[in-house]
Amino acid sequence: MKLSGYKSLPDEAVHRGIKACALAGITLDVVPRLRAVAGRYSSGSAKAPDHYVADAFVALCTAILYAEGACRPALAPDVLARDPAVMESEGAIWVPKEGGL
Repeated sequence: MKLSGYKSLPDEAVHRGIKACALAGITLDVVPRLRAVAGRYSSGSAKAPDHYVADAFVALCTAILYAEGACRPALAPDVLARDPAVMESEGAIWVPKEGGL
């Protein structure tokens, strides 16, 4: 979602996940408590925070976008499109389609 190091910027990560869905015409009704927990909870240390809730939220947004056909493979989409067996065996990292962040 064009946010390198998003795990260290949990509030922005949640915001961008919501925005990516909105740009694809998907409205998420996120309760303020979830946003607050995502912004503050870290299973890491002060020097190396690991914001699992924000990370999981970004994964959820990506899954929603994928299910709605609003994602594309991040790497080598041309190869994956030509050979579905490659994607099946190798997998892919999915990102919002252009215009979706």
